[in-house]
Amino acid sequence: MIDLQIIDNDEGILRFIDDSSLNIRVDHDEIKALIAVERDKPLIVVLRYELREQQTAEYIALLNAASPDSKIILVAPELTDREVIDCLVSGAQGYLQFADLARFFNKAIKVIRQGETWVSRRIISLMLEKFQHPEKKVQFG
Repeated sequence: MIDLQIIDNDEGILRFIDDSSLNIRVDHDEIKALIAVERDKPLIVVLRYELREQQTAEYIALLNAASPDSKIILVAPELTDREVIDCLVSGAQGYLQFADLARFFNKAIKVIRQGETWVSRRIISLMLEKFQHPEKKVQFG
């Protein structure tokens, strides 16, 4: 069983993993990665935003359809609130800025494996406001 599948255009994410017990697969091609996710049903999928950029939310939905039980973490440069929320609504359970990987990547993996999410309080606040007050126009950064 694959514990962690990394979909990345280089080895940038892989170098931050400090748990040698994880069974890890790395794919650089998003089509091959989607096929592997459907076949292997990894516990966690780590997706680098730069592979699909503006089409990332749609790709996350495809990953979710291929393996509904896999948890998806998005790794990206700083995105707008709207881009992050679109990816979360499409099925991602976490978002980490690339600059924060050294400090938080392994903690995020652990938290998500325990069934929680990894997003900023600001994003949670914006999503709650939108759900609690759907008539209000929520200002995204």
